[in-house]
Formats: sequence, structure tokens, C-alpha cells
Amino acid sequence: FAAISLATIVLTWFCMFDNNEGSEVMDDEFKNKLLDEDKDTRDSFVQMKDVQVGV
Repeated sequence: FAAISLATIVLTWFCMFDNNEGSEVMDDEFKNKLLDEDKDTRDSFVQMKDVQVGV
């Protein structure tokens, strides 16, 4: 368990801080890639936004 925990911490640290682009750039790239997908895929992401939490 300790080895798995250590590995996940190291991987998380590497993925979080080994990024030279800002979040806005990554968001724009994601939105452009999403526009290239089919309608069902795009709609599945829109549905996630429409879900109300705490109601």
C-alpha cells in the first residue's frame, strides 16, 4: 500500500507541475478538440454542466 501511495503522489506531482501552459490554453485546446467530435460526445459534456447539485 505504501509503495502505491508513494507512486501516486509522485505521478500527481509530476503531472501538476510539469506543465508550461496556463489553464486557459488547455481549456481552449480541449474545447477545440471537443468541437471535432460527434454530436453525442459533445452533448454528453453539455449534460454534465446542466446537472444541478444540492437540489
